[in-house]
Amino acid sequence: MKTKPKSCLEFFEIHLNLTPEKDLPLIRNRTGDIHSKINCELLLLKMEKLCNVGPHSRHN
Repeated sequence: MKTKPKSCLEFFEIHLNLTPEKDLPLIRNRTGDIHSKINCELLLLKMEKLCNVGPHSRHN
């Protein structure tokens, strides 16, 4: 069973083997910028659906 990511950043690190700070600088949400956080959450939702992981996966 895969580890459930606690955050958008962790999701990319766990499931895509990326370091968001290095590979995906636009995804960072540690600045506290509400728009960045919202965009990050929307992207996380899309990636969960595409990768079939997380609370929105088809096998839950």
